[in-house]
Amino acid sequence: MRALDWEFREHADHIFGELKGRARWVTLEVLDDDYLKEEWLDGEGEKAGPNGECLMESFVEAKAGWTGRQVWGFAIVEGERRYTRRVVISKGSEVLKIRMVYNWYGPTA
Repeated sequence: MRALDWEFREHADHIFGELKGRARWVTLEVLDDDYLKEEWLDGEGEKAGPNGECLMESFVEAKAGWTGRQVWGFAIVEGERRYTRRVVISKGSEVLKIRMVYNWYGPTA
């Protein structure tokens, strides 16, 4: 579960180690990274946030020296509406960019 209030929270686990992260609802206009802005659906039917936002953004800073930024939402992938995440991980001058694509079956009861 994530609180979408853009407040930092600390977390530690055996995979990522010690980090602090935050998350929020966003619009495309708020994003400042071209890769993170690509391909999103932002029509009226996509607006799920409290102020009409269509995307969620997450940012983490790890004690190990890396940062991660994710944007989550819906995009058309190979002709189908799919839930996707775009991720940018940075450590020093190294940058990794990935896109994850998920099946979406709708809200659960």
